[in-house]
Amino acid sequence: MRKSICFVTLALMALASLTGQDSRRGIALEESYLQESIDIMLIREQSRSESREVKESALATIEAALQRGTRNEEIRIALETMGLEGIVNKTVKEGVIANNFPDIRSKTARCLGIMGGTQAYTILIRMLGAETQAFVLADVVNALRVVGLNPNNETVKLITKRVKHFDVMLPDDLLAFAALGAYERFASQNGWRLDADTEALLVSISNGRYHTTARAYARELLAKLRSYHG
Repeated sequence: MRKSICFVTLALMALASLTGQDSRRGIALEESYLQESIDIMLIREQSRSESREVKESALATIEAALQRGTRNEEIRIALETMGLEGIVNKTVKEGVIANNFPDIRSKTARCLGIMGGTQAYTILIRMLGAETQAFVLADVVNALRVVGLNPNNETVKLITKRVKHFDVMLPDDLLAFAALGAYERFASQNGWRLDADTEALLVSISNGRYHTTARAYARELLAKLRSYHG
């Protein structure tokens, strides 16, 4: 009889413990949903602010959400908004573009790299075509490398088109390094092949007005391509 009582007592204690755990899990889940709802509201409002500092806060919230694995439409819209502000979507006040924040676009590109996927890729390609600042373009190219999509070699061709413009007008080491890193990744995905225009750009970088390490990187990549295909 005593054994039966002890067994029942232990069973009830175990059940209470499990019930308590389920209750705590439920509360934690509700808190998680509440936090996500608050984050979405903040992201929506802050990303549309006219203040650069407020946009920085939005990006911090977005990055934290992305690191937790959150991917939703509000984040996509916010990143598209901030990634194209000042270059596609312009607010002009007294003849001056009031929403031109290159540093915000740069941080947005990095967040898009974390986000990944076709939606991030689409926004990054639009940024690649419209961006005018070399340091922002470097972050866009780095993000495209991380995302890793190169349908029909289009990513490589578009990167080459933009880098060639700077190669002629104003060579930029950061942009060159970003492009070389992207070329290496995409070439490795494509049997170590790059199109003729991109190989010509590699030759130009290897002999151009760039830092020694950038020129050396371009030469190494060319040598690797030729070792595979003669």
